[in-house]
Amino acid sequence: MRALRWMDDHPARAAALTGWYQQGCSSIAWLILVPVMTEALGPAGAGVWFCFQTVLAFFGMMDFGFSQVIARQVAHLSHKSPNSAYMHETDFIDLPEGWAGIGEVHAISRSIFKRVAFVVVALLVLVHECVFPLGRIIPEGTVSTTLGWYFLGGATLLALATRPYQAVLEGIGKLYASNLILGSYQLLTTVALIGAARLVPDMAWMGLTVFGLAGLQWAAFRRAFHTFTKLSPCGSNSRSAGLGLAKQIRKVAAPLGIVNLAAMMVSSIQVPLLGFLLGPVKVTGFFLAQKMSQSMNLAVLQFTFSQLPLFTRELGSGRIADARRRLLRNVVLSHALVAAGALSFYLFSPLVVEFTLGHQEYVTRKLLGLLALDQLLLGWCVVWSRFVIASGRNPFLPTTLIGGALNLALCILLIHRCGLVGLASAGLISGLCTHYWFNVWKGLELAHKLKMCMPRE
Repeated sequence: MRALRWMDDHPARAAALTGWYQQGCSSIAWLILVPVMTEALGPAGAGVWFCFQTVLAFFGMMDFGFSQVIARQVAHLSHKSPNSAYMHETDFIDLPEGWAGIGEVHAISRSIFKRVAFVVVALLVLVHECVFPLGRIIPEGTVSTTLGWYFLGGATLLALATRPYQAVLEGIGKLYASNLILGSYQLLTTVALIGAARLVPDMAWMGLTVFGLAGLQWAAFRRAFHTFTKLSPCGSNSRSAGLGLAKQIRKVAAPLGIVNLAAMMVSSIQVPLLGFLLGPVKVTGFFLAQKMSQSMNLAVLQFTFSQLPLFTRELGSGRIADARRRLLRNVVLSHALVAAGALSFYLFSPLVVEFTLGHQEYVTRKLLGLLALDQLLLGWCVVWSRFVIASGRNPFLPTTLIGGALNLALCILLIHRCGLVGLASAGLISGLCTHYWFNVWKGLELAHKLKMCMPRE
């Protein structure tokens, strides 16, 4: 109880600490599971498993931006003020402040996510039956790989079903609760998969294990929602939200969802393409390096992510000067941390792999340098873009779409000529041409607008 009271009194610090816990669980999971899966399923089977999980990570983005918009809207409504000079021409929806408005948003979000589930089910069938047979991801289709795919897909559906509850928790400043649940889920999944690999080294049983634990995660989010809010998990205490609100949320969420998917095309398309074009045996080393670099980046950005709901609240309540100070303070700190994280990844990740995995196949220093530089620039631009989006604006649709399409084209072109180095170079080139400079520009523009909206002394 004392720990919970401290987290309630210090939500940003608690969110950062639990964010590190989540990223630590994620990093430990991948470091442990790579050799375990390789031993249990063989190099080809492990490559198929990691390709499946990366493709399904794209499906996890199929909420089309709804959860991010809902969390941002909830943060705005929790401290809404009509006196804020900054609130004109933003994407925030005009709803009653406090729990009345939050209840409307939650009720309509649950209805929206039910429709999203039907889309994801259709994609699961389409990709497995029509797309995978065209490439080399599944060299030999078996009942085990088929069941493994659909069990992992079911786990993705359950993860999407948690989003309405997770979004409200994060919007009201309980990001630490969300991080604790997500980190614990990853840790339990790792332990359970190790047990499954030892007892029944079969992809279907492993997929079923992940599916069962995803159900526990869904139940944990519902329980946390009931604990921290004044709303019913089923929305029965919320005022009926009409089609007009659903249309407004879709209008705001659609561009953001496209941005998120396009960003995934930049940061995560390499592993599925590698398996699709060259076969699953080539996947494991690159997958491990990419996961380690992304986990390092996310770990150092926890400071920024924990500040976003507070930033949105300050804007909504009219405390523009406080919001601007928070923005600039976190940008400086995050830039330094991202640089330190990228350097640490380049210098120490081979030692970590050697210490934890022995002589597990990894990647060259040249490839590590490209991945580190790419993550450095990506981390810097993410800091600015997250604050811009938290302010109620989303100007990133054109550049992110162009960047995603350019990265995909370059990956296909360069993978045959330069191999894994070509994959890493594609992300760096596409980023330099589009969002690496555009996001920073829009962030500086936001800082200037906030300065202009500050009350004159």
